[in-house]
Amino acid sequence: MERVADYMIDSEENLKERIGDIMGGKVLELETDKILELGRKQGIEQGIEQGIEQGIEQGIEQEKYKTIKNILMNSDFSTREIAMFTGYPEEDILSVHKQMQENMEEDCPIRKTSPQRR
Repeated sequence: MERVADYMIDSEENLKERIGDIMGGKVLELETDKILELGRKQGIEQGIEQGIEQGIEQGIEQEKYKTIKNILMNSDFSTREIAMFTGYPEEDILSVHKQMQENMEEDCPIRKTSPQRR
């Protein structure tokens, strides 16, 4: 109610009070408020849908990585054979293999001793 009065009349304090008395302090829902609420609800729904889609995609990628990693660690299959068995592109298999090698290098760094310390 005050928002309507504030919008209609900016400086007439007595008139605002009279309008408030006449309306009995009822709360009016403006059309803009309805539109904002509808937009908010739609935004939440879209956000949830996008979050679910992204979660599914991430889950699929993680499972693909784990599958390729397990095959690489526990078999002597070539990347071509792994691609044939799994249906994954060879590029993905090579990428996982490279990540595994990088992780191994990080986990087991080779320490170089300087000739002076020997």
